[in-house]
Amino acid sequence: MISGTFFFFDDYAHTPDEISSTIRGAREFFPGKNVIVVFQPHRYSRLVRENGRFAMSLKDASEVCVYKLYEAYEKGEYAIDETEVLKGLSSYGVPAVHAVNYTEILEWLEKKRDAVILFLGAGDITEASKMSALKLCEAH
Repeated sequence: MISGTFFFFDDYAHTPDEISSTIRGAREFFPGKNVIVVFQPHRYSRLVRENGRFAMSLKDASEVCVYKLYEAYEKGEYAIDETEVLKGLSSYGVPAVHAVNYTEILEWLEKKRDAVILFLGAGDITEASKMSALKLCEAH
């Protein structure tokens, strides 16, 4: 059962600079609160291009749930996926989990207490944020 005070934010931040700025803003506006991020990478080509910068941009979060990559119509063989971000977060010592569906995100969030929850990304993460906020507020 979820308890405590929660602040939910859904932000289109999907580049490393945008992600860093959003987390920094949450930390400044909510000092002392855990900043928990549910992040969905957007496009394989962006993961390749940014070459590890996503993990660096997320390293100031208290915890991170990396959601399945949103392909955005990119098809083909890529030697990279969202687990690249998880590996990077591990190297920074940031607690992180991987979620491949909405149920896994919700199960992870249900264990959190008193936090700022940021849903970051440009894919279908927006739907996950809406469903999570509705479900968790209903349980509270």
